[in-house]
Amino acid sequence: MGVIKRSVKRALVWLLAEYTDMAYKYKGGDFERDCAIEALIKKAEILGYSYQFPYEYTWKNREVDSQVDVSVIVPVYNIEKYIGQCIQSLMDQKTEFVYEVLLVDDGSVDSSGMICDKYAENYPMVSVVHQENKGLSCARNAGLEKVRGRYISFVDGDDCVEQDYIQVLMQKAAQAKADIVKADFYQMYSDGTTLPSGRYRRVKSSYHNGLGEDMLSFTYAWGAVYKREMWEEIRFPAGYLYEDMMIAHLLFYMAETFEYVDLPLYRYRKDNPTSILHTWGTKEVNPKGLDHVFLAYATLEFMYRQKIKVDVNILKLTIREFGVIVFYRMNKKYHPLAFELGCYTVRRLLCRITGEYEVFLNEKERKYVDAFLKGKYTAWRALCNMERWKAK
Repeated sequence: MGVIKRSVKRALVWLLAEYTDMAYKYKGGDFERDCAIEALIKKAEILGYSYQFPYEYTWKNREVDSQVDVSVIVPVYNIEKYIGQCIQSLMDQKTEFVYEVLLVDDGSVDSSGMICDKYAENYPMVSVVHQENKGLSCARNAGLEKVRGRYISFVDGDDCVEQDYIQVLMQKAAQAKADIVKADFYQMYSDGTTLPSGRYRRVKSSYHNGLGEDMLSFTYAWGAVYKREMWEEIRFPAGYLYEDMMIAHLLFYMAETFEYVDLPLYRYRKDNPTSILHTWGTKEVNPKGLDHVFLAYATLEFMYRQKIKVDVNILKLTIREFGVIVFYRMNKKYHPLAFELGCYTVRRLLCRITGEYEVFLNEKERKYVDAFLKGKYTAWRALCNMERWKAK
């Protein structure tokens, strides 16, 4: 049976490859090339999506407590089944570094908030912020307003960490004077199974003056420590899904010294039925799925406003976000608008990249750029389907 399935898959991949090649060679475009952003926002409104620029906030200078080495921010929302295990893993840390744990209860209606309060009563390093439900980004931002440490770490409330999580990451940060130190992680399941992620097996252990193309691998906010200064003018995009996307565009992209620890120190829960990965997907006919592409567009606009220079690595990241990822996550009803916004965003980005960029792109990336530049929706769909089937 396995042989038959593999044979069928090979045949489908071959057919898709042939179709993709034909669609790519087709000269005509399916969409108007120069659609203005105002028109795209209006099209989104017709589909029920309201765009708001997510990076409008007042920056505050916060005091640093020299006695606190790292502040751990834990967003909490209706996870009474998991939050105790998460907090206990932070209480069980074996480390010489001084740390605090900030639990942000984002309007939970189960017993999650009470569990947080109980830990705060028993552990001096734990504090709790209760707020009305505003979403993951706002919960993390609320924690950022309270941090006292020299470094910041994010741990999601349904995940947990190894006993040496803080010690290993902070020791590496101190040795390398790193802006960011990131660890490998396990995929954790409720039946007790843990599997190595394998996500970072091709990355280097140290980076200086940027991560280059490897920043495409590091896309999660959790499982790392960050210098506090990196967050002085950056917050998570309030009200948006897929908020971790901006981490690669901004923090990982701007990090001058980045260290990777090849140890699985973080345990990421794969089977929480309430997580974004389980509640959003191609079957959901919900305009909120457009958050992905509008956030990618807005993050680049934020970079332009802040005069952050963009390069071919940001182009690669943008191509990925407007390619198979959004195609896979979003219901097909929203694919045409996502593609049009991709066309607008990529063309705008290319105007800001100096010098040749094509030589740094692989064949697949060049085909995506061609599709965006020429408005070739059929070619874009073919490329996305090709990538998706190859990954299966």
